[in-house]
Amino acid sequence: MAATDTALNTRERVRAMARTLAPFMRLHRGFLIRGVIATLVGVALRVVLPWPMRSLFKPWLRNKAHHGHSGMPSWLPDSMDPVWVAGILLLVIMLAMGFTDMRKRLAYARFAIGVSRDLRVAALHAAGADRGNLPAHRAGDMVSRLLGDTARIKNGIRGFLIHITTNLVLLTAVSVVLVYLNWGIGLIFLGALLTTLLITLVASERISVRTQRIREKEGKLADAIHHTWLDRAADADDYGRVMKASSGSHDAGITKIQGFAAWSAHVVFGLAMLSGALLAEHQMRIGSLKASVVLLIVVYALMVRTPLIQLARQGVRLGKVLGSSDRIVAMLERNVVQRANTRALPQLRATLTLRDVVVNGGRAHDKEPVFGSTSLRIQRGERVYVWGGAGSGKSLFAELLAGVRMPDSGQILWDDVDYASVNGDSVRERVSYSAAEPSWSKRSMRTLLGIQGEPDARARQILSASGAQRIIEQLKGGLDAIGTSHEFSLEERRSLVLCRSALRDADLYVWDMPEQKHLADLSSVLNNVATVVVTGSAEMAPPGFDRVVRVEQGRLRSTDASSTPSIPVRTNG
Repeated sequence: MAATDTALNTRERVRAMARTLAPFMRLHRGFLIRGVIATLVGVALRVVLPWPMRSLFKPWLRNKAHHGHSGMPSWLPDSMDPVWVAGILLLVIMLAMGFTDMRKRLAYARFAIGVSRDLRVAALHAAGADRGNLPAHRAGDMVSRLLGDTARIKNGIRGFLIHITTNLVLLTAVSVVLVYLNWGIGLIFLGALLTTLLITLVASERISVRTQRIREKEGKLADAIHHTWLDRAADADDYGRVMKASSGSHDAGITKIQGFAAWSAHVVFGLAMLSGALLAEHQMRIGSLKASVVLLIVVYALMVRTPLIQLARQGVRLGKVLGSSDRIVAMLERNVVQRANTRALPQLRATLTLRDVVVNGGRAHDKEPVFGSTSLRIQRGERVYVWGGAGSGKSLFAELLAGVRMPDSGQILWDDVDYASVNGDSVRERVSYSAAEPSWSKRSMRTLLGIQGEPDARARQILSASGAQRIIEQLKGGLDAIGTSHEFSLEERRSLVLCRSALRDADLYVWDMPEQKHLADLSSVLNNVATVVVTGSAEMAPPGFDRVVRVEQGRLRSTDASSTPSIPVRTNG
């Protein structure tokens, strides 16, 4: 009963993985089609290879060949030596096989790279919606595991297409040819193929189960190592005790299953060869099988050996791929469900409220929360300036308002809508956020800022007020210049992302540590009903702000007496 449940569970996981990968595969199906064509051509070349050899060497099998030209195939001119013809034909076929193999591997590799890249982007995007719910030491671990999972999926897709699919097509084609030559021997090798497939599937299922256990154990091991690493008093013996709980036994078990699958494939091939030889000997003795046909059967039978073993050896690795895909499949499916079940964030009508918000420390040994029972109310259209020293929690405060970070307890209410009830994309549609240390990958300034065509009057005003216009004018190509964030200073990066944020039509603008010299002109460009929250290190607020909130000695203090009382906040200083 347990084995049946496991098989059903494995089949369901395979279906879930197929559903998840299908949209990404469709985007790169051109490479897949090219690889399939190259595979079929390569298999056809390997299947037809013995036939011209049989025609050329058939005279020698009949003992009619000598140094002259008697006994040569009738389709060869008398002036041609069959050995030279055989060599040239063999060379042409080998060159064609090598070329198709190269094209096949290249196409499948590009297909796997494209699928895994898009899958990685989707997984990281889905993880980004939940990153606020994770402490800092777990968020980085989750990202690294996602990168590892997608890398294993990429290698699994490429290995499946290059090795498993190719060998399976070749073995099927050879079995069909053997059935054509002699149905009895052909059925023997077809049975060997089916038996090897069954062995591979069973081994893959067992490896998949073990891989799940390994991943659970590795997660606990990573946390234990992290806690030990944070303990400054830890010594080598402490690390040794932690490492005793490693997944070495499970790894050894997987290797044992792989070895058993390969050994079983050898046994199946050996039995097929023995059965085929006995049947061929019997049929030759009664005169129903010719020597020339026996030669073909022997060549094809020997051709089967390597693909059959590779099918078993590479096929069981699908269990590892299946184990690596579980987390990504669950994350993407959960993200789809969240998108379907969560409502869109409406336009802000009255207030943005932090109610009893608690954010725990990002380190495993932190006992005090970073924010302790924090409450704050910001009115629609209000301009709020939050300032404090380095490490006072200003950036964390901005991340909470922008929905980048979610509290461990408490609520962030957009009027009466809790941030926790909507996904991150819905929050980002209403909130425009500018980070304190922005970065971006290679792209044009036009793409970075979200400007299409020529900037209108409002866009030109924002470009000038934010300081972005001066930066763009210094670039060769202007808005069409392409670059990464590493090519700009921190001040320039902040100006560019500040401009990008202001160009968006949003209800709430959250700007973390922008250049203050731009704020007065920039805030005047925004809609009067837009709410603006700015953090900074200077005590004096820029002109046009309604309230100043200071982060000092673990407390938030407001200059407005009617505002929420002082709020306890833990500092890093």
